[in-house]
Amino acid sequence: MPPLLEEKQFVEVYANEKGLLNRDAMDKMCSTMQNHLEEQKPFLEPVKCELMNNDGTILARFVYKTAIKDDAPLLTLASKLDPEKKFAQWDASNRLRYSTVTVAICVVDKDKMSEKLEALQHQLDLASEKLKKLGNIDITQFQLISSYNKRTLSLKHISMYANIDRNNICKI
Repeated sequence: MPPLLEEKQFVEVYANEKGLLNRDAMDKMCSTMQNHLEEQKPFLEPVKCELMNNDGTILARFVYKTAIKDDAPLLTLASKLDPEKKFAQWDASNRLRYSTVTVAICVVDKDKMSEKLEALQHQLDLASEKLKKLGNIDITQFQLISSYNKRTLSLKHISMYANIDRNNICKI
């Protein structure tokens, strides 16, 4: 599915009465995520900071793990959240998407700073060691997004349907 760039596109596909994220579907996903938190006890294991060669994005990468051994925990969770596979399909060629999550830190123009890429990579290697020293990070809450007004995930530009933690679901 191509990116949805306008709020009306998001509403048409997901958030209307017959859309993929109607109230009943979202309530069911909230319960599924709450059960996942309670039973699976997910956590993030820091891996490294990296520079994506294709677009210059600097990322912090974490392995998504659960208490139950699973080589593709994100795919397992996605299949529980969307058993009919109505949402975007998973890319079978990119196994990292099944087991890792990333945080985009920034994007650099690699063409304009090609002479500094070696030094940048060295700094990312040092940052990776510090990231690993943080240790595992427990996941205690999910947020279910109901709408947005830009193609970003900053809290400033999204509306929440619910906060989900191990003990309760708080609809917003």
